[in-house]
Amino acid sequence: MSDHPIHRVSLDGQICVEPSCTSKARHRCKHCHKAYCDMCVRVHKRYVLQEMSDIAKQMEMNRQQSQIEVRSFIERQRADARAKAEAMQRDIIRRINEANQNVLQYMDDRAQMKLSRLTDALNTFDNDSSELKTSLSAEQFLSAKRIIELRTKYASNMFDDRQNNDDNDEESNSNLIT
Repeated sequence: MSDHPIHRVSLDGQICVEPSCTSKARHRCKHCHKAYCDMCVRVHKRYVLQEMSDIAKQMEMNRQQSQIEVRSFIERQRADARAKAEAMQRDIIRRINEANQNVLQYMDDRAQMKLSRLTDALNTFDNDSSELKTSLSAEQFLSAKRIIELRTKYASNMFDDRQNNDDNDEESNSNLIT
């Protein structure tokens, strides 16, 4: 009983503090400083120990509940971060796909534009060729201006530095003299 805070002391005829007890008090509790008889001191001791045990159990439950709440919070944070990361990934993938579609559309538009220009150039070429063949088969001269246009468009070689143009002009002039 030496480690317990209730000690036997001389209380000079004091009565036990318990209302239902009329015995002489022989012990004073260091915890509450009240005087108890031999019987009531044991009840008081059990009551205090039970209260301490209840507090210890409540503290353990609070600790476990706090751990559960912290783990739950961490899991919610983790799930939220994962959801945000997945949303960011989806957004990045969507943007990449949009950019890819824009590039593909740009390439398609350029290809269509080039094909359109090629078609126009081929139509012009076919018309010029038809005009030239028709004139040749009918043995009719085209105007000098038109022949220069056709020579500039089709007969000059872009790798020739235009030196052959002077020679070709002399040959063309000799054909006209006949």
